[in-house]
Amino acid sequence: MLKRLFVFLVVLAVVASAAAWWMSRRIQTPYRGFTDAEVFVSVPIGTGVSGIASRLETAGVVPDDGLRTGVTVAMSWNVDRALLTWPGAIAELAADDVSDAALAGAQHLHVSSYYLQTKLRPQLGELFARARAAGLTTSLDPGSDPEQRWGRELIEVLRHVDVFLPNQSEASAITGTDTPEDALRALDNGSTRLVVKAGSRGALMLDHGKSLSAAGYSTQAVDTTGEFADKSTIVGAPGLLGYLEKQDTQVRTTFSKKLIGYALGRTILASDRPLINEMVAAGPGASFADLAVKIVTSRQFRNRTGETGAAANAKAAAPAQIARVTPSTTSAGAR
Repeated sequence: MLKRLFVFLVVLAVVASAAAWWMSRRIQTPYRGFTDAEVFVSVPIGTGVSGIASRLETAGVVPDDGLRTGVTVAMSWNVDRALLTWPGAIAELAADDVSDAALAGAQHLHVSSYYLQTKLRPQLGELFARARAAGLTTSLDPGSDPEQRWGRELIEVLRHVDVFLPNQSEASAITGTDTPEDALRALDNGSTRLVVKAGSRGALMLDHGKSLSAAGYSTQAVDTTGEFADKSTIVGAPGLLGYLEKQDTQVRTTFSKKLIGYALGRTILASDRPLINEMVAAGPGASFADLAVKIVTSRQFRNRTGETGAAANAKAAAPAQIARVTPSTTSAGAR
């Protein structure tokens, strides 16, 4: 469990770094696909939360103190990927949140994650109709239905959509067909341009009754070898996993330190060594929840620095309680 979690965190950090680098390059280089200048939100280093919120609101992001911004984590492996999403404000977006004034300043309206937009879903046809009446082109990427219900309502929305972009599993689930080709024929309404993403096969398209296809790009794998400070070498993810298995105690020690530091909001102290040793001694079979319980029931957590007097004594004397973590409603969400 810990090995997989550690590898996931490493991959997530690499992806986040790459995304930050790409965004910095993207901000400096205007996109050439539009004739008008794009608007970017520039946030100087050191800007506080209120400053960031102000800049986002000026750019058109709608704040809501009762919501949290949705988050998606992409988990990829050699044959497929999965997207894990906490909806947050995603599920609260409504058609009325997209004003006619906002549409007037745009050229195209794209909607994704249809099945996650629970409030927008019954209003989406009306929103697309308003957009087209304002001169915009429209497109829809449905995403997967976490409830696996799919339904036929989306097909009715397609008459207001210029380009529909499901992948092959989504297209088959929506239409109840077995192949991308059959799905295209089932979705054909005579006006919507249908494009099915078919992974390594590329993409298939039905444009006004005409079938087209494009093969997937052939790619060359990057160098997946690496060398650690101890001169150990690895090749690809299997090599990294093998190396981590040999460093099991060190991995669990490092993970325990990071988890304790995050929970307590401070650096690790010498007095934390017994707790670290206890977490490491739990072994590779310990779950994330097991380690979290050890932290929240520890002396350090129940009598954190800054809590003195009666409050600290009361907390130390009280039985430990483990509560399910739920999103806070005090931070502003963005829709």
